[in-house]
Amino acid sequence: MLVAGFLFGGGQRAAAHEGSHPFESVVAGIVPSRLATGIDVRMIDADSQMELTNHSGMTVVVRGYQGEPYARIASSGRVEVNVLSPSMAPSNDRLGRTPPNGNEDASAPPRWVHVGDGGRYRWFDRRTHYRGSGTPAAVTDRERRTRLWDYRVPITVGGEAASIRGTLYWVGVSPFPTGLFVGMLVATAGCLLFGAWVLRGFRRGETSSGETTAEPAE
Repeated sequence: MLVAGFLFGGGQRAAAHEGSHPFESVVAGIVPSRLATGIDVRMIDADSQMELTNHSGMTVVVRGYQGEPYARIASSGRVEVNVLSPSMAPSNDRLGRTPPNGNEDASAPPRWVHVGDGGRYRWFDRRTHYRGSGTPAAVTDRERRTRLWDYRVPITVGGEAASIRGTLYWVGVSPFPTGLFVGMLVATAGCLLFGAWVLRGFRRGETSSGETTAEPAE
C-alpha cells in the first residue's frame, strides 16, 4: 500500500492550490537545446511540482538525487517509476516527509513499475523548491524579489545526457496594509457615531410627541 501511495499519490498528484507559496521556480529550458524538441517542462503551483511532458519520439529518463534512474517517460507515452530509487519517497510530497520503504538502492538495476500513460509525469523535486521553515537566509528584504539559487535536474534523452535548468526565486510578501486597516477603523467609528446620533434624535422625537398641552381655564 505504501508503494501504491508513492506511485499514484505524490508523483502524479495535481497541486492543491495555485501560487500558495512566496516562491517562484522558473524553468529556463533543457541543455543542450537540440535535445529539447518535443519536451515540455513546467512548474505547477509556482514552485511545488515539476511536470515533464514527452512528445520527442525518444525515451526520457529523469535522474534522482544520487544520479540513479528515477522516472522514465517512453516515446510511446508509457510512464514508469523506479521503485528502488532513493529519490522516490522524498519526491512524493512537497516537504519530503514521506518515509522510505526500506528497499531503496541507488546502485541496483532499476525496477520499473508502470504508473501511467500519456507521456506526462509530475513530481516534487527538492532541487527546484525551498523545503526549509521560515524565510530563507538569502532573503534580506521580505518585500523584494530575491534570487535564491540556480538548479539543474539531470535527464537523459534517447540515451544522451542533458539537464533541466532553472532558477528559484523568493517573490516577496506584501506588508500589512496599515493604511487600509486604519481607514476601515475610522469608517466604522464614523458609522457608529452617526447611528448613535440618529437614534438619539429619534428618541427625542418620541418624547416630544408623547407630551400633552394644558388647556387654559375658562
